[in-house]
Amino acid sequence: SLALHIHEPAQKSVWGLTKLKANFGLGIKEPSLIESFSNSPYFRGNPNLRPENAVSFDAGIEQRFGSGTSAVEITYFENRFRDQIGFEISDYNTYAGTFFNIGKTRARGFETAFRGELGWHWEVAGAYTYTDSMVLESTSASDPVFAKGQELLRRPRHSGYLDLRWKPWRWTFGATAIFVGSRVDSDFSALDMTRNKGYCTLDLLASFRM
Repeated sequence: SLALHIHEPAQKSVWGLTKLKANFGLGIKEPSLIESFSNSPYFRGNPNLRPENAVSFDAGIEQRFGSGTSAVEITYFENRFRDQIGFEISDYNTYAGTFFNIGKTRARGFETAFRGELGWHWEVAGAYTYTDSMVLESTSASDPVFAKGQELLRRPRHSGYLDLRWKPWRWTFGATAIFVGSRVDSDFSALDMTRNKGYCTLDLLASFRM
């Protein structure tokens, strides 16, 4: 990880800290015991599964305002995966299935986020993420969900949230709206269901600090 402060704020300045940052990482994920050794005919383990490997990179800029409680941030990310573990039906008559290594995949995009104080004890925060994912090399010839060029399973292209809080005295009242766009999915039943529609949820909260 690397961070560079390209602008240090003066005292009581509206224009706060400006920071460039970047991260690079290598990751590995071993198959679980179920994925490797399950005896269930509906999700048969595969002892020949290879561990997932990932190479990840992200870089962005963060701009703070005032004392730092308000900020805007934008980040670009790119992830490359090899041997991601997936699940596929091997017999559509008995619904027997097993786990397998997909091949090569990637997910990249950008994320924007902000937070700020609106005065009169009001706070607002939010984020939006755009993800462009794709199967680059596939080892599955039976399920179109894992075909080359297809989006990765259950990774929405568009997602985000908006959070609003009011904190008078010891009370906190809030509302959070979460949006998840349509995404590739599978019914694993040969019924040709390959997409789930987007959805939005609204959560309300209230608390009192003793």
